[in-house]
Amino acid sequence: EIKDEEHLKQFRADASAELNDVLKDCDCLRYIRARKYDVAKAIKMADKWFEWYYAPLLEGNQSFDGMTPATITDKPYAREALRTAEFTPHAYIGVDKHNRPIYWEKTGLISTNFASLKKVFTIEELVCQHIRQAEMTAKRLDYMSEKTGTLIEKQVVVMDLSGISYYCDPDSLRAFHMNLKIDTEFYPERLHHLFMINAPW
Repeated sequence: EIKDEEHLKQFRADASAELNDVLKDCDCLRYIRARKYDVAKAIKMADKWFEWYYAPLLEGNQSFDGMTPATITDKPYAREALRTAEFTPHAYIGVDKHNRPIYWEKTGLISTNFASLKKVFTIEELVCQHIRQAEMTAKRLDYMSEKTGTLIEKQVVVMDLSGISYYCDPDSLRAFHMNLKIDTEFYPERLHHLFMINAPW
């Protein structure tokens, strides 16, 4: 805790006024930990997030035109039910013993549905949907923190691999890498545990 306080104080002193205005202490510490307590690198990471977070995502798209990561949950996403029910079955189901939200995903079914999925959604739109999911996760973590009176920053993810496709669609790999880059650069220190179940041999 003393180490965190010292690095947080340095982060606050060296960061821009804009960053200090929008980041809570726990957010600053997530960047600090993600950069292994190198404050200069943590501030650089947070600056990059700030520039991305308030920039338009997908101009010209009916669902996301004019939206930014900061506003992506401000209104309902019209095609969310279609995506969830037919192509990417997933849900938040309960919490673990420490009140961390648990996210379940039928990853195996998603892999077999990807050819149909990309006929309905562009890869860029799928990435925007992932960002929306990440922002909803952040809101759930804030809610659980407020509800329990304890800071809860991380979630548990369960990937059900039953039925996974053995054919690797290049577009699915591209979407995966784009999403992974977003999670790594803009949502650090959000994963507590990842479980993969029903994996094929």
